[in-house]
Amino acid sequence: MKLFRILAVSIAVCLAATLQAQDLKPVKDKSTKKFGYQDKSKNWVIEPAFDKARRFIDGRAIVEVQGLEGLVDATGAWILRPEYNSIGKFDKLGLCELMVKDGRTKRYGLANSEGQIVLPPEFLSVSVNRSENLICARHDTPSGEGLWGVYSLEGDEIFAPVFSSSPSFRGGIGIARSSDTGLVGLIDNTGAVLLPFEHLAISERSGQREVLTKDFSIVTYDSRLDKTDILRSPGAVKPYDTFGDDVRAAAWRCACIGRKIYANSIATAESGRSTTGRTAWLSPLRVDMRTGRFIRLEPEEARTELPGCMEHPYNGKLYTLRAILYEADGTYCAIASDYGWLEGAFQGGWIYNCEGREKWIIFENVNHPARMRDAAIDLIDYYPIDNSNVVSGLCLGTADLKRMQDPGYRSKRETEIIEAENTGVTSYLPHPAPRDREDARIIREISHSPLFQRSWHIGEVVSCEVRRFSDEYRIELSDRLVCHFEDRIDNPSFYMSGDEEIFWGPNNGRTVALDLEAADGFSSDLTVDDVYGSGRKFKILVNMYEEDGRFLRTLGQAPSVSFNHDGLIVFEKLGIALKTRVHDRHGMHHEIKIPESERLAPALSALLPAKPQSAGQPDRPLPTRHSNPRNRE
Repeated sequence: MKLFRILAVSIAVCLAATLQAQDLKPVKDKSTKKFGYQDKSKNWVIEPAFDKARRFIDGRAIVEVQGLEGLVDATGAWILRPEYNSIGKFDKLGLCELMVKDGRTKRYGLANSEGQIVLPPEFLSVSVNRSENLICARHDTPSGEGLWGVYSLEGDEIFAPVFSSSPSFRGGIGIARSSDTGLVGLIDNTGAVLLPFEHLAISERSGQREVLTKDFSIVTYDSRLDKTDILRSPGAVKPYDTFGDDVRAAAWRCACIGRKIYANSIATAESGRSTTGRTAWLSPLRVDMRTGRFIRLEPEEARTELPGCMEHPYNGKLYTLRAILYEADGTYCAIASDYGWLEGAFQGGWIYNCEGREKWIIFENVNHPARMRDAAIDLIDYYPIDNSNVVSGLCLGTADLKRMQDPGYRSKRETEIIEAENTGVTSYLPHPAPRDREDARIIREISHSPLFQRSWHIGEVVSCEVRRFSDEYRIELSDRLVCHFEDRIDNPSFYMSGDEEIFWGPNNGRTVALDLEAADGFSSDLTVDDVYGSGRKFKILVNMYEEDGRFLRTLGQAPSVSFNHDGLIVFEKLGIALKTRVHDRHGMHHEIKIPESERLAPALSALLPAKPQSAGQPDRPLPTRHSNPRNRE
């Protein structure tokens, strides 16, 4: 009873002080030019001593002294001394934001209504999660991006600043991204890690959590975080693993390091000189590179000093360059070369010294016909590679290793590696058959067109760029097929995009063919049915098939065919062209000029053979029918 009375009296006093403060108004003293506070009778309750003063709110007022803000109560006593460039409003939790300027940088902190500093103003940003009673604050790093930590409302550290983004909490459990790996995990508000930081994305739905792992498997967990389902994405591989090593992270995709090297683009070589310069005689590599396998050159710390070792410029550690054999899905298979080094580079490739006993030529083009026996090639623009240190020996930039010391950059690098290794993973998902009977009928009829009956092989499908001039289009053709993929995964939500050079298989025997698919949308670029009068809209799929006719992946979805000119079929928005005839003995010209009048309308009629305009005039050239079976799934 006594405690209740004490609390009641305290509350009454606070209310009285608050009400009294509400009656106080900031007034500027004419003689001193300072601000103070007067009551309704215009008596000074707080003497004029401030350069600026605001009205009281909940018994507190912000005042300014010599350009810095402080907080006073109704008696004029300091709650927060004038040491801040700005003081924010108090929220429902009784916290206000403090800001001080450090040169051009603004730093933030938090204080409570009693004037106690919860977090000192030394953070790049502060976020209060009021529903979870947690604070997330971003610390400074050399890159300026900062790392996030988690704190209680009293300012106690729950998680040190180790996250690359602000953790997202719900029901006491948060999704956080590690600054070390760039991957996400689950944490709780007590400081426990519930799921390790080994995943690409995590989402919650109906009490369950769906997790996208770094090998692109979708794992479902129940409310107790027990696994209930695992679904692996087709086309995914286990990515190049940095193992937390700065050299491995920096060297990925430099020169030929970290790239998938298929049997097509690697061979044993004996080099020498000829009348035309340096030459190499190729022979098959003595490694079991059965269907789908690939080799990857990976820098690793040397256990002992080996020939060709490269020194780390900062810590003196020695590195060698191993050749590892992997299965098609990225699973470790064997060591193809225990140690080695890059000996030289030439136009279109590199020379790897395998354990000092033989030399391998690695071509930049993943579809290079390096499997031919007893072939000789000229090593144009050959130059030796200095392997005395990892920077020159691995073809790194001068700042590549230094940047790995920054947690923010390192996190992005780890994510970049995982995503690039699996770019286009959703392109391996088969497209469903049309549900609408009318759509199915139209697709079935149009698919009998020669355009959909032919298969294209390596060299007949290339990348292109369309440029428009006053009265014509100029199509620049590439010697390779590089496709842009955008991967959108739902539950958990994940998005990535990137370019990938398309591999035509171990025998260069894969094929590309076109398919038609019903489209939902209002875009004017979509292919409209003007043949059967339904007005329905469609899009064209550019699909790749295995040698036996099985569907492999979708290289792109085009709204329509842009051009069908003299044996060249162009999909402008995809940047892909199909070559149905050779223009001269040297192959397709690198640039084709097409009159503006020949741009095709986005209609089904443009996909059918053209009718002769007059007697004796031949039809527009179209592909011939092929016998390659294709399974539409």
